[in-house]
Formats: sequence, C-alpha cells, structure tokens
Amino acid sequence: MKLERVDAGSEHFRGVWELYESAFPPDERRDLGRQNALFKRPEYLLFAALDEKNTVAGFLSLWEFGGFVFMEHLAVQGHMRGKGFGTEIIKAYMSGCKKNVVLEVERPGTEIQKRRIAFYERLGFKLNHHDYIQPPYGPGKNPVPMRLMSYPGTISEKEFPLLRKDIHLVVYGLKEPLA
Repeated sequence: MKLERVDAGSEHFRGVWELYESAFPPDERRDLGRQNALFKRPEYLLFAALDEKNTVAGFLSLWEFGGFVFMEHLAVQGHMRGKGFGTEIIKAYMSGCKKNVVLEVERPGTEIQKRRIAFYERLGFKLNHHDYIQPPYGPGKNPVPMRLMSYPGTISEKEFPLLRKDIHLVVYGLKEPLA
C-alpha cells in the first residue's frame, strides 16, 4: 500500500471521488465543486491509498494547521474493510507526522459507530467528550452531532474552543464557530 497525493487532475481522483460519495452520507461530504475548490488551499491534502495493482483501495483527506492536523475523511473500499487496510493508511500517514492529530467521529450510538471509535482507539486516539457539532458541508446540508478524537492525548477544556474555531472557520468556511 502506498499513499499518493491527488488533486482533481490526478489519475486516481475519480476512484477517490467515487469512494468518497459511496462511503459518506450527503450531510458528511461536499459536492464536487466545493471539493475542487479545496485543491487551491495549501493546508488541504488528499491522498489516494493504492494497492499492489495501483488501484484506489482507500483515501485520506486532511488539513495541516500550525499546531495540529485535522483528519477529515478516511475510507476504504467495501471489499477491503476489516482487513487492516484502514490501519495501514493511518499508520503510513502518522509515521511522518510530528503534530497532534484530531478527527471527528459520530457519537457512539449504534454498533458501527462504536466500532469506528474502537478502531481509532486501537491506533492510540482518545475520545473527547466535549460537545461538538460538525457544521453543514454546504447549502441544504445539516449539521451533525459528533465527537472529536485526538492523538496522542485528549483535548483540554482550554484547547477545545481554539481547535473547534480553527476547524469550523478553515475547514467549513464559517465566520464564527458553532457552539
């Protein structure tokens, strides 16, 4: 498995985009126009995870801030789930990352949501219990109640509003963070 940075003109973008649309519900993803605009942003990175046949097996999108990295999306092709490929993707990126890492997860209500949290916990992430809302990804989309997970430690009460502000203003384009 290798990670290859992609943009809208890359050979593997179509495979990444198809996986993105199938892996995330509409309220948890952008439309293609908004996605393409991100490639002009230096802090935004999108990686295709390629298998031994050089086909898209998964992807990782993230934002590099001064003091931390925000992992926005991770997905693996359906037929490859449960085989350690998501773990490989995260470890491949984290091996060269020197910053704290933050990501959003759905609140632990269903069994699949609990399994997702457990997946990140096995990689060393910590579940934070601050109230957090993922802002809408665009017009007609809904905010989503979430939790933040962080690596290597938890987010303090003092750090939380600052992280939330950075994520909401830069990633979601809000003028003020959602409370």
